Formats: sequence, structure tokens, C-alpha cells
Amino acid sequence: MFNKAIDIARKIPLFLWLLPLYFIHLGYNELFGFLPINLVVRDFLIVAAVTLFVLFCSRIYLQDYRKAFIYTFIFILFNLFFGFFHDSIKALINIDFLTRYSIIVPLFFMCFIGFIIRLKKSDSLFYQTYSYFNALMIILLVFETGVSIKNYNKIINTNNLIDNRFTVYKSFEKKGAGEVSIKPDIFFIVFDEMPSSSGLKKYFGVENKTLEDSLIKKGFFIVNNSKSNYTKTIFSMASILNMDYLPGAEKLYENPATIFACVNSISNNSLFSVLKFTKYKLRAFQPFSFTDTEMNPTPFFKDLRNGHYLNKTLAGRLYRDVLWNIYNIDFSYLKKKYYSKEILSRNKRNKTILSTTELIKKLCSKNNSSDFFYGHYILPHSPYIFDKSGKLLDIDMGNPFRKSQNKSKLFLDQVSYANSIINDIVNHIQQYNDPNTIIIIMGDHGYRGELSITDNTAPYDNFSAIYFPDKNYTSLHDSLSAVNTFRVVLNKYFNTQLPLLKNKSFVIAAEDDFDSEKTKRPVNSPTNPTR
Repeated sequence: MFNKAIDIARKIPLFLWLLPLYFIHLGYNELFGFLPINLVVRDFLIVAAVTLFVLFCSRIYLQDYRKAFIYTFIFILFNLFFGFFHDSIKALINIDFLTRYSIIVPLFFMCFIGFIIRLKKSDSLFYQTYSYFNALMIILLVFETGVSIKNYNKIINTNNLIDNRFTVYKSFEKKGAGEVSIKPDIFFIVFDEMPSSSGLKKYFGVENKTLEDSLIKKGFFIVNNSKSNYTKTIFSMASILNMDYLPGAEKLYENPATIFACVNSISNNSLFSVLKFTKYKLRAFQPFSFTDTEMNPTPFFKDLRNGHYLNKTLAGRLYRDVLWNIYNIDFSYLKKKYYSKEILSRNKRNKTILSTTELIKKLCSKNNSSDFFYGHYILPHSPYIFDKSGKLLDIDMGNPFRKSQNKSKLFLDQVSYANSIINDIVNHIQQYNDPNTIIIIMGDHGYRGELSITDNTAPYDNFSAIYFPDKNYTSLHDSLSAVNTFRVVLNKYFNTQLPLLKNKSFVIAAEDDFDSEKTKRPVNSPTNPTR
């Protein structure tokens, strides 16, 4: 039996068919539980088809299947794991010139040309090579199977959430809450990258007093010194909705796995669990969820998930790092193509904003049900495509690739547009919804744009305005941190006694293999710009 196994290992090229399987298995383990089966099967079939095509072509040239199997294995291996090879070379050499695509790609392809010529002249039967490659691929697949088992056990415990502790909900469930005769409706409206008035004054030289004065007249409390806890939307929202700091925030990095875990936590969190426990009807219109496709047909991170495997390959890296720059070539065809794509993207974003406002208004009613609504506007966040009235800006057909240099004005115009939406929806809610309604208008973080802002507290200066129907704001204070917002709400309206957490703000840096700009983790993390 042993001799038969050795003979199979020397003669049958299992390694070539195991390579696509290993590539897919490895990639799935990196995002275990986050990738839908149809995407995994699709990418496996693509890799298998490309492998067969390369085998067919190399067989024609080499006139020998054994040689063709070896060449195809090496060629596909390099192309599938190019991202890993390239990143490793950059880490080892750290010389920009030698790691450029214009140098490294032609060099490797010259090596493959030399290799196939040398292979054609060889008289070897490659028994030892077959044995080694077969053994290597089997060992790697067995190892990945062990990783899958470990990941499966992890999912059972975490449900692939960035925070599965549900600290507030467990406390609420254990202690219970006093009977509340009339549970208030809650409208939680988030405007992405909406800075506070003090933040605007500090970094742009203007204030947002018009909006603040308007909301104050409507009975709102303005948290003048509000601070977000994170500079990135998904981490901020996951923390706000869980009413807790993310576990291990000091060591967290932004990568696909943490992004998708945050996405899951935006839909499954401590606040939503408390509201469901108390028989609230939950509605959400946010651009992150992969499961609520009716409310959110195109998730924000769809391309990141769909390109998970492609981004590891040579083709994917060339597209990501090189081919995008072809749009800077002054060809009329490319201009028209870019123009059409940009118009489609702008119209889609405009429609989403209008649909969100329309949905909020449709949800308003004066019935006796208890409703919670979370709406998320990607505004005033870039891209800067609206003027202050909400009209889409024109694209320069002469040069659609031209980027405006006056980003400060463009951002402030979109702040003005956000202001008009806020006033509109607040007026509608207060007029058409039950008077017993809480309204929270918040920026998930402050301005994080491209202006030369040296003060690193800028991204934490977020807008926050809260309306309680009894207009009693003794439980609020002028420096309320975003993480405590719903702790205050639960304490006031659900008879909980949740302690307010100490104000903290964290930096979540991007991992090297995720951020092409190689963002480095700041030395002082977490920071505490609030106090």
C-alpha cells in the first residue's frame, strides 16, 4: 500500500488540481463566515478555468504533459500569490525602484520565458518534483482544514461580530427594566463626517450657528463639545450601537475581517437587542448591511468582499495599483467612459439620499406602536458632488478627471446641504410623528478630509444634537461622548442605571496588506483628546 502511494505521488499531478482548492480555502479562512458560498464557488471556477487554459497552452508548446503540469503549477502559483510575493519583497528590500511593477513584472515574466525554454529542453521525468509538490499541497490543505475548524469554533462564540459581549443588553436582561407606560419612538439619524460647530470654527473659520440655533428653537440640546470615539465610520457605529468601547481597541487594525465584523455589529448589537426585548419595531436604512438588501440594495463594502480573491492575484494588483491610472491618459474614449460612470455613480448617490429622507417621512405616524429608526446619510462626506442646495455639480467634459482644488468650499457646501436635510426631516418628524419621540442627529466622526490639518483631534469633533420630548436635559452634558449617547437614553426612558463611560478616542490604523499607502499605527493609541 505504501509503495502504491509513493508511486501515485511520483506520477499523478494532484498538486495542480489542489492548488486552486488551496488558494480558495486559504482566502476563505481569512474571512471565515463573511464570504457567501456563491462567491467562493464562482472564484474557484474562475481559477480552475484559468489553470486549465494555461495547461492547454503550455502543453502545446512543451509537447509533454508532465512538463506542462509543472510549468502551469509554477505559473499559476506565482499569479495567484503575487500579492504575497510582492509584499514580502517590499518588506525585505524596501527599495522603491526595485519593487516597482514596471521592474518586477517584466523581470518575472522574463524568468518564466526562460523557465519554459529550459523545461522544454530537459529530459527529466520529474518524479521527485511531483512527489514534493503533491506532499506540499496535501500538507497545506490539511493545515487549512485545521484552521477552518478553529475558525468555526470561534464563530460559535463570536457570531463574527466585532463586539459579541452585549454588555449592556445582558445587564438589562438580567436586571430587567421598570415598566414604561409610553415608550418613545426613537429616530437616530447619522450624517457621515458631520463636524461640530466648534470643529468647523477651529478648522475652517466658520460656525454652524444657523443649524444649531434652528435646532435649539425646536427644543434640541446641542452637545457643543461632542467627541466621537473613532475616526472611521464602521468602528464608530459599532461602538455607538453597542454602547461600549470595542474590545481590544488599542490593538485593532482596519482590515477586511475587522470591517466585516463591524458591519455585522451595526446590524446585531446591544442596543437593537434591548429594543427588541422591549417590543420595539426596528427599521434601518444604512449602506453597510449585506443582509438587508431591500433597504440597502448595494452595500458599501460589496466591492471589497467581491474582490477578496482577485486582490491577491497579479491581475488584481495591477488593476488596483496601476490600471486605474490609465484614466489620466487624455483619450476621448476614456473620457466618455469615465463621464458615463461618474454620472451613474452621482445619480445613484443622489437617489439614495432622497430615498432615505422619503423613507423617514413615510415612517412618521401617531400610532401607539414603539418604533426605532436608524438612517445613515453619506453626507457631507466626500465625494463632493453637491452644491449647498443639493444640486448635483456639473462634470467638466473637457477634462472629467480634473479634481477641484477648493476642497474646503466643496465640503462646506455639502455641510450646508446636510443642514437643509436635517431641518427638513426634524420639521417633518415633529409635525407628523407621535409627540413622544426622541430625535438624535449625529455625525459618526468629525472632518477627516484632505485639508492640511495638523491637529489630530479634528476627526473626533463630531456634531451631536439630541431632542427629548420632555425637554429635560439634566442627564446630558456639554462633552457627551458618542459611546454614551444611548446609555443616557436607556437610563432616562428605560429605568436602567448604566454608568457613563470615561471619554476616550481611539486610532484604528490600517494594516499594511490592506492599505496601499502603508499607514502606520500612531505611537500613542488610544489618544484621549477629550479630557
